[in-house]
Amino acid sequence: MRISSFTKLFATVLILLLLTIGAMAFQALSIQDDIIVTQNWTQSKLNEALGHLHRNMLMMVALTVTTLLSVVVAIVYTRRTILLPLAQLHEEAKSIAEGAYQARCDIDTSNELAELGAMFNSMAVTIEKDIATRRALEEFMQQATAIFENSSEAVMITDAENIIVSVNPAFTKVTGYRPDEAVGKNWDLLETSMKGQPFFLTVKNSLDTTGRWEGEMTSWRKNREAYVEWRRVNAIYRDGGSIHGWITLFSDITPEKKSEELIWQQTNFDPLTDLPNRHMFHNRLEQEIRKVDRLGSSLALILLDLDNFKEVNDTYGHNSGNVLLKEASWRLNSCVRGTDTVARMGGDEFTVILAPLKSLISINRVIRDILYKMAMPFQLGDKTAYISASIGVTFYPHDATDPESLVRNADQAMYAAKNKGRNCFNYFTPTLNEAAQNRMRLASDLRGALADHQLQLYYQPIVELSTSQIHKAEALLRWHHPELGLINPADFVSIAEETRMIVDIGNWVFQKALQQVAAWRASYFPQFQISINTSAVQFRKEVDLFSSWLGLLREMGLPGQSIAIEITESLLMDATCDVRSKLRGFREVGLQVSLDDFGTGYSSLGYLKKFDIDYLKIDRTFVQNLAPDSEDLALCEAIIVMAHKLGIKVIAEGIETMEQRDLLTLVGCDYGQGNLFSKAVPAKGFENGITEQEEVPDMSLRIKNNNGREDSVRTGSSRVLLPYNDTTQPSVFTARGALRPPG
Repeated sequence: MRISSFTKLFATVLILLLLTIGAMAFQALSIQDDIIVTQNWTQSKLNEALGHLHRNMLMMVALTVTTLLSVVVAIVYTRRTILLPLAQLHEEAKSIAEGAYQARCDIDTSNELAELGAMFNSMAVTIEKDIATRRALEEFMQQATAIFENSSEAVMITDAENIIVSVNPAFTKVTGYRPDEAVGKNWDLLETSMKGQPFFLTVKNSLDTTGRWEGEMTSWRKNREAYVEWRRVNAIYRDGGSIHGWITLFSDITPEKKSEELIWQQTNFDPLTDLPNRHMFHNRLEQEIRKVDRLGSSLALILLDLDNFKEVNDTYGHNSGNVLLKEASWRLNSCVRGTDTVARMGGDEFTVILAPLKSLISINRVIRDILYKMAMPFQLGDKTAYISASIGVTFYPHDATDPESLVRNADQAMYAAKNKGRNCFNYFTPTLNEAAQNRMRLASDLRGALADHQLQLYYQPIVELSTSQIHKAEALLRWHHPELGLINPADFVSIAEETRMIVDIGNWVFQKALQQVAAWRASYFPQFQISINTSAVQFRKEVDLFSSWLGLLREMGLPGQSIAIEITESLLMDATCDVRSKLRGFREVGLQVSLDDFGTGYSSLGYLKKFDIDYLKIDRTFVQNLAPDSEDLALCEAIIVMAHKLGIKVIAEGIETMEQRDLLTLVGCDYGQGNLFSKAVPAKGFENGITEQEEVPDMSLRIKNNNGREDSVRTGSSRVLLPYNDTTQPSVFTARGALRPPG
């Protein structure tokens, strides 16, 4: 009911009352006129009748007004106390019906309607809360449905009997089963590794005790494709605590597992050979040590390095080098048991763990098998390469009781094998450890030796055998250690090569040799030549050997023929483009090339044709056993004839006796070098022996020793005079004529 209805009612009542009063007044006037017209009353009587009528009318009007006022008051009261509250209740109820649940009544009365308003408000609050709860629940269900439908995780809801009640789209995507194929079926429709007894019991025990379980398992899709999943199972409980069902969430983690496996593979295995890498090797070594400790057994650690691999890699390229490493790893694996570990430590270095150890005989058999297979040709496409292996062997617990010491021992034994000539093996001994410590000290001290002027060049004469003249010398490096004294080059040159200090030392040797040959050319013989030894390290691509040496030659104004560069057969055999380029550059500026230690390597003859060689030095091993009609003499003669056919001069090293000199001269050797003529001496000692060479009829050679005595030995048309004692610095030496002492 609206408020305007009560207003209309009030107006209607008021109009009716006014009409009633008007009608009564009109009737009274009519009666008055009738009385006046129809009755012949006296004036007084008429006045009395009219007065009575007026009084009645006034009373009627008063009564009407009173009634009207009463009605108005009643209407106002009723409207205020009943109608307005009812109208408010009506409006607020209508608002709530229209969804305005926050609507409330504010009835300012003290009757039952106020109580009704309070109850209405309480009901409205309850309705509002219920509606809010229902809306929140609806929103939650919408969100849950959206999550269920759009989740990337597969969701499977089962009842207490493990019957599938509901699945989401991700379930179909992961398993391949449509909802109509899964709903109503037992959960074991999905084949998983959970069905294995031990695993199943573990899962069941967790579900029975905690109502939940999660973990990794292998499952199979509808198409029988295996995949790895991470599964979470949680119980759904009733109010009483009994299980109503299960909700299972799982996701396909196969890509992640493959990534993990790839990372693990890359972390622990060499990508080229698929062998365990350094990291995995150390883990395996620790495991094997623990295992042999439990068994009371022992193990052997083999460390091997491929000889000449770098040269093959530089010559034929990295792809060919990779092919060789793969083949080498396969050959290594073929030499050991399946339980043994073969690992690649990096570069061309490999390790083998033999555990448990059976016998020393079995180890020797494995090592010799490795050496044999590594020495076999490697076919690199259309090329063939030859390498060998240097092997170090150590034992646990005999040689060391911890992995670090064991690896260090094997490394020391391997270097000892390299120093023995390569293509061999060496067992670790305590003396190797001492030698390694000495080697480390020398490596440390060598860094300051050049700056502290501890290095010095000694010179050994190279004698022309047919004339006994000395126009050449070989510069030999010596190290005067302030504490250890004179150190053998064999003890520090290899260290210099490993640490690359040989590059700086080699540049220093070249500079000093240039200074010395310049002085001797000016003082003694204009075409004097000094030969210097070089290392393969100096010919590597990153070393700018040619530019620096050519600059020194130009700076000193010397011709290239002042210096002869001695190289080894191994450098020629594995010559890369950079090596060939440097040698060609040296030849173009006039530097001569001498092939040192000829006959100790292999494939030498082919490389003599390939490279422009000036001198060939016969190794001392062919000279030391020279005798008439000996095989060594035949070999020397063959080498000399071959070299001369190729236009190469021959120098024989290590001449110690007159017989050796005579035999070499007889077969046409061009030059000789050895202690028969002089040991290597400092420049001052060499200068003391070089004097003006005078022609004498008997072609005699006189060498005055430190005691001032001379000895003369005639050989053919000349005599050689030798010092009585074996001093390292004779006062005077000569190869032809009588040489007077300096001064």
